[in-house]
Amino acid sequence: MKLRDVVQQTLCPSGQALGDDGQCACSPPWMAGDNCEMYYEDCSAAFAAGLTVPGHIEVIQIKPLNVIAPFFAKCYLADGGYTYIEERNPSCDTDFMNRQYDDYDIGFGDVGGCSSFLGLNKIEKILKSESYNLDVEIVGDGFSGHAYYSKFFLKGSSDKYEVSWDVFSSDGLEDGFVYGDNRNLLGARFGAAGNPDAAWCAESQGTGWWYGNDCNYVNLHLPLNTTATQLSTAGSASWPVGGVLKNVYSVNMKVVKGT
Repeated sequence: MKLRDVVQQTLCPSGQALGDDGQCACSPPWMAGDNCEMYYEDCSAAFAAGLTVPGHIEVIQIKPLNVIAPFFAKCYLADGGYTYIEERNPSCDTDFMNRQYDDYDIGFGDVGGCSSFLGLNKIEKILKSESYNLDVEIVGDGFSGHAYYSKFFLKGSSDKYEVSWDVFSSDGLEDGFVYGDNRNLLGARFGAAGNPDAAWCAESQGTGWWYGNDCNYVNLHLPLNTTATQLSTAGSASWPVGGVLKNVYSVNMKVVKGT
């Protein structure tokens, strides 16, 4: 995915071309302003403003409320406008293992590609401005579907991005975020090397994730296992199907403003 081309003009700080009327001719991803200096808050705002592209996928710069500098995000510009916060696909999977807490905080991977993590700090800033719903799209060993979490929210960095949500729903998937006794992600805090969780699960599992009182059975940052049809082990990304864990082949997470 190539980023949208812009015309370099020193008179327009955003990089937009100067119009015939002497004003900066604003075009996406810049919204308005004399110098096209205003950005969409997120992909939902871009969709609401009428931004559409063939195939619905576009990478634009967004600037959530109270954020100093804009940043690039991948958008699904349909059905309300979704902002991708994580993508994992086996053909191009970015290594989520053995990363430091700071890596998860700022994000990593190719936002315009097929494998990336937007970054905890950016995700928290997006969610802070409105009520958002999370869509977890999963393809796995003999199953696929969407898990939806309404009013999905992360607290700030001082609370290690403690996660919460309101209501779970799906198109047939079970709720993997609450699977296993004492392993509920609701209220869990993010842990990774350099800033581990209280139970040291990030160290034992080798990857950053939200950990509660014990190490989670469901951890979508563990390695994707597409080599065999088998019940998942603790070393693979997994999701419950029929009460047992099965391997996850790909996962995409994106958020949209709630209604």
